[in-house]
Amino acid sequence: MESAAWAFAGFVIGFALAWFMAATRAQTECARRIGEVEQRAGRAEANAADADHRLIEDGMKKRVVLATPTTLITLPHAVAYGWKQEHLAANAQAINDLVKQLYERMRTLAGYITDIGNGLDKATLA
Repeated sequence: MESAAWAFAGFVIGFALAWFMAATRAQTECARRIGEVEQRAGRAEANAADADHRLIEDGMKKRVVLATPTTLITLPHAVAYGWKQEHLAANAQAINDLVKQLYERMRTLAGYITDIGNGLDKATLA
């Protein structure tokens, strides 16, 4: 019975290893193909910009950006980072406003406590 368990474990490990190797090959092939597409797109963009030097400037005026697959993938990440920074700045401003309000309230409380202390001093002297 024990040898059957070891045989099954060997089969599972062999299957997992074969699957991992196939997945790694597929990932490598995918990365290679993406690299080729990026190179072709980069060359095409560079060739177009060389042919017409105003291409990028005119595109920016019309709010059009020439992009490669890499820039299309990273652009949403950059936008998300910008939104996160804007959100953090808004939170920092809200915290600043609350701290100012807390400071004013503590200052008022300190004034009340000082008045109570002065009143107690007068009461003990009378």
